[in-house]
Amino acid sequence: PETSQGRAVVYGYDDQGKLVVQGGDGKTPGQRSWLDRGRALGKRIIFPPNVVTSVSKDYLATRGWHAVHHLVHGVGGFVVGAATLAALAGDASWGAAVGGGAAMASFGLIRNYVCNATGFLTSFQVEKAEKNPRGWMIAGEALQNLGMAVGALTAVPAVTAHVPGGLFGLTMAGAAISTVAGVMKGAAEANVNQRQAVDGNLAQVNIANSHQDMFNGSVSGAGGAALMAGLHHYGLATSALPAVAAVTGVLGTLAMTQWVKN
Repeated sequence: PETSQGRAVVYGYDDQGKLVVQGGDGKTPGQRSWLDRGRALGKRIIFPPNVVTSVSKDYLATRGWHAVHHLVHGVGGFVVGAATLAALAGDASWGAAVGGGAAMASFGLIRNYVCNATGFLTSFQVEKAEKNPRGWMIAGEALQNLGMAVGALTAVPAVTAHVPGGLFGLTMAGAAISTVAGVMKGAAEANVNQRQAVDGNLAQVNIANSHQDMFNGSVSGAGGAALMAGLHHYGLATSALPAVAAVTGVLGTLAMTQWVKN
């Protein structure tokens, strides 16, 4: 290897992407530890190339808060979703009745129709979200939390017994609210990646963001499963659902507020 005063010369890239001499640490690139190699590989996978100069200054801050928001809703959504499916499977009309498989399939089909119809009607309002993205990111967050709260109530028999339509009505209402939130938030956030890709590297930014979300999804899924197991262990799988939805909503709103602020 090339040396300078008895030390190995280490090359690297500066903020402009140019090859420069970074100094000598006594190690050639091939002698780096597995930890250093792992960090370098992780950085290449998780972040766009030349992240210091190829994206806008707010990229790291907003992606950080996006990750927190994704993690919070991933954990809370896992618990609420699992409890809702369990309640549906145990319902006399849809899950436990003879031929319950067909009834469950019909239930899912009806819910998909409700979501598709709601999404179609909401799509006519996406221009409002595009013109006021910050406001609709917060408003969409509020709707998303409301949809999760309604979904959590479907697993509480004391509530479904006193609601018109019972579990079916609550599930459809929660699905419709969540669909409206998803469409409006999606429209509000649509131009964020394009604005942050200041080096004409939108594809690289999209890929890096996708990798971040994939990793975050794995972590939040494991966290949700662990929380669900803990609630079952202490006999709180049903009674604690409203609290889980409430905490998820509060923390999710705080993360979204910081995301928008940055």
